[in-house]
Amino acid sequence: WNYWNALTDNGSWGPYASYNSTLTSYMNLVGEGGVLENEQYYALGLVMKSLYYHTFTDMFGAIPYSEASNPDIITPVYDDQKTIYKGIIADLDTAIGLIGSNTTTGVGPQLLTDNDLFFNGNMQDWKALANSLKLKVAMRAHEAVGEDFSVAAATQAITGVLGDKDAMITRDTEISTWANAVYGDVWHPFYGGGHWYVGSVLLDLLRDNIDPRLTK
Repeated sequence: WNYWNALTDNGSWGPYASYNSTLTSYMNLVGEGGVLENEQYYALGLVMKSLYYHTFTDMFGAIPYSEASNPDIITPVYDDQKTIYKGIIADLDTAIGLIGSNTTTGVGPQLLTDNDLFFNGNMQDWKALANSLKLKVAMRAHEAVGEDFSVAAATQAITGVLGDKDAMITRDTEISTWANAVYGDVWHPFYGGGHWYVGSVLLDLLRDNIDPRLTK
């Protein structure tokens, strides 16, 4: 990084770190012995957990993971990416197994439909997302120093159903970005002298590969 301050910290590390408590509460609620115990909800949570930690570790590298949800540990260990990636794959395998051939989350009040903003409660779409994410993680890890799991994980993923739907929420065009920056304007939330800078890695790559015709 060429630039770092409290504003960029609050806008990146803060939201990701704080999401773990929300995720943990959900997993405890729908997990075994939870008030709303439901295997399909739990599987859905494992996929969301995998999406979360995949993005979080790719942004920051080593992060709290294995001890992050333990309420008795105040300063959880920072796990390396290999540990986190292998944990993500294990969670996705569990989710895929729990979903199996199920297409819904249950019946009556446990039936998840339009409250699922991604797939309208279709668990086979969540299973396909889990397989797709597993393949992505395996490809990201492939041939990294010390990795020993990517080939097996990728092979398993491509034998399953891969997603052909985007896990995206339709943007609400009625919300003004000036009133709520969640939906699009990534520049102005970091205003005040300009807190976005191009990193040296990208600059060096562009500089080293400049088209000679542009220098004439």
